Amino acid sequence: MRVRPPRSWLGVRRVVAVALLLSLALTGLACGADDPAPEPLPPGSDEDPDDQDPDDEAPPSDTVEVAIYLVNEALGDPCTEVFPVPRIVTAEDPLTGALEALLAGPTDAEQEAGYGGWFSAETVGMLRSAEVVAGTVMIDLDDLRPVIPNASSSCGSSALLAQLDTTALGAADGAASVLYRLAGDPDAFYEWLQRVPPGQASPDEPGAEPHDGVDLADGRHPVFLHDVDLAGRTLTVDVIQFLTGQDAVVAYQADHPDDPDGPPNDYYIVNVNPRLRTLPVAAEVEVSLVLLHLGEGVELKPRSWATLLDDLAGGAPADGLVSASPFWLTLDHGVVVGIEEQYLP
Repeated sequence: MRVRPPRSWLGVRRVVAVALLLSLALTGLACGADDPAPEPLPPGSDEDPDDQDPDDEAPPSDTVEVAIYLVNEALGDPCTEVFPVPRIVTAEDPLTGALEALLAGPTDAEQEAGYGGWFSAETVGMLRSAEVVAGTVMIDLDDLRPVIPNASSSCGSSALLAQLDTTALGAADGAASVLYRLAGDPDAFYEWLQRVPPGQASPDEPGAEPHDGVDLADGRHPVFLHDVDLAGRTLTVDVIQFLTGQDAVVAYQADHPDDPDGPPNDYYIVNVNPRLRTLPVAAEVEVSLVLLHLGEGVELKPRSWATLLDDLAGGAPADGLVSASPFWLTLDHGVVVGIEEQYLP
């Protein structure tokens, strides 16, 4: 059903003004031509300034308009489709402003127009933090499970993620993906929604590999090594974020607000998801190691897959790791074709 927009109040006022002027003119003719004619109103004065709608005023210069996305059964599929409605937020941090506005839910007028979703007065203030790190929007929420438990259904989780994803990516300039946490725990969020975290292939998908790995896009990925199976030619790794420069400063200060000096040595490692991935290794894999523990300097040296464990044996690894160093894996069609140790000062 098409809804006809209401006639603007300005148009109504002008009709009334024309009728009033016509009445006065007729009255003047009846009373005689000696009465002085009314002076014309100055341009733009057909409205009383005190009657202007405050919503018509321009927003302050330190604010910006963003869109939050809500479901609307009258407009589309409530499980998968979302629709924008505007909000005015601070220009200093539009991402946080947009998410806080989304968590506040639709206004009364928007609800009357059919807009809705999972967010309401019960979820106001449940955003803990939101920031962009290396192209990913990192969103930490209070524990939503007791407040909206039914969001874990198939339709419910799709609608929840559609609202959050579209709002976040629209407000975060240049971001390409979103990762969520509940009270700092990413596993809790995705287990609640019965979803696989971004980048992880579901073991139930047709054609999924029998190993417990996760398909990663081709290219270079920073990882920690948890296991090396020389005979089976696999690596079990934990994918991390190895940040440098301004990305490292932003992430470090978010985790250490009391230390404004930034990360030591201009790098910072972020590990938001501890899940392990087991990846196949190519027969002609190229291996390059620093071997600092052997006193060979900080330059990379070519080594071989067959000697990888022996080369790393003296590196004093942390608990559960083959080596304390991070590594860069190069993947081609899902297969590891390059292994490069990252030097840490």
